[in-house]
Amino acid sequence: MSQVIRNHSSFETISAILNSMLGGALLTFPVLFRNAGIITSTIILFVSAIISFITCRIYTFHAIDADKDVEATIRRILGAKW
Repeated sequence: MSQVIRNHSSFETISAILNSMLGGALLTFPVLFRNAGIITSTIILFVSAIISFITCRIYTFHAIDADKDVEATIRRILGAKW
């Protein structure tokens, strides 16, 4: 069986990263808002958004067409031992 390798667009890559990073975290935000209050929760949400943006930006800056997925990019940048 031959395997077809398809390159993903930047939008698909960013969407996949955000989905994996924020998927479970978004389920905790209602509890966070209830327990910590509006102001504290908004600050935490804003900081989380900044961290997600920076992470996506770093990944898209270092990604090249030869990388098959996020794991390949990380292995190329950090080395095989990671």
